[in-house]
Amino acid sequence: MNLLYLANSIVPSRTANSVHVMKMCSALADNRTGVVKLYVPDVDSESDVYSYYGVDENFDIVRHKKNKNRFSWYSFSLRQYIYVLNRESKDSLIYGRNLLSCMMLALSGYKVIYECHSPISRYNFLIRMLFSLSKSNFIKIVVISEKLKDILFQEGVPSDKIEVLHDAADETPEYLLEKVTNSNFNIGYIGHLYEGRGADLVIEVAKKIPNANFHFYGGEESDISNLKNIIDSSNIYFHGFLPPAKIPEVRASLDLLLAPYQESTSIQGKVNTSQYMSPLKIFEYMSSNRPFICSDLPVLREVLVNEHNCILVKPDCIEGWVDAINRVISNQEFSDSIANNALNDFKVKYTWKNRAIKIRGMFDESV
Repeated sequence: MNLLYLANSIVPSRTANSVHVMKMCSALADNRTGVVKLYVPDVDSESDVYSYYGVDENFDIVRHKKNKNRFSWYSFSLRQYIYVLNRESKDSLIYGRNLLSCMMLALSGYKVIYECHSPISRYNFLIRMLFSLSKSNFIKIVVISEKLKDILFQEGVPSDKIEVLHDAADETPEYLLEKVTNSNFNIGYIGHLYEGRGADLVIEVAKKIPNANFHFYGGEESDISNLKNIIDSSNIYFHGFLPPAKIPEVRASLDLLLAPYQESTSIQGKVNTSQYMSPLKIFEYMSSNRPFICSDLPVLREVLVNEHNCILVKPDCIEGWVDAINRVISNQEFSDSIANNALNDFKVKYTWKNRAIKIRGMFDESV
């Protein structure tokens, strides 16, 4: 029995959603005896997408043409739908993040689980109407936070139809879990640098802790250039974008990790996700056996516990971030404790493997 993952993600790309899709497909393939196929837009790339994301080549990738116009999502989703309808039997299991094709296949009698990362209310009237017709046909709707479950419930989805699965990460190889001995204390921010991610806050913090080095990994060249224009400290370093497969080694080279999400946190500067997000970064940090400091946002408290598996600080309080960093630097026992607790919590709850097993269970229960 085939499992088909339907996505609108550009693979390969620098987006977190493409990382999520590739990691999930690999984990689902590890947990199945049938073929797993990922359906995504066609792209002009010579990259080995499996090695780029650091995943096994244990699933197939099927690509469909996607035009570059205002109706591109609709036409692409229709191609996805027709392709599956013509080539895959009703015994096939459908999992995906492409709402439109998932809805059409659910209405056509396929077994579909839709993974939702944002409120349905952000879509236009036509899509909301189609969702109201198709929502009862889904086996489950997977959401990434309890807060998003509450939002979907308010939008008319029955509570028992919604399953919360926070995001996840790969287990870090054992040799990268060992603590490093650096001549200087190295602090890292890994991820995008656009508005709401807190990069400007980190720069202000760095000015107040001159005895530590601050490293930025990720970001577009334009974002890096803009940030460099406001820097007057010599302890800040920009390393640019690295493929996802290289990031575990970067985390292992650092003494402390930062996740300074702001109360207005966006996806590429477009949609504010701070109320319901489940950032991949958090779980990657937890997997690394490194202490980390994170913004104290209500939705992140679904996973994070202050002074147990991280330190939580008010998002925009520079002095609070400075105090938290100095506490980690000066208290090795406390630093090791929160890092170890985060790693243990991660292994029990937040691996891609655990997530895939739960999704497999949802399909099995529907038979």
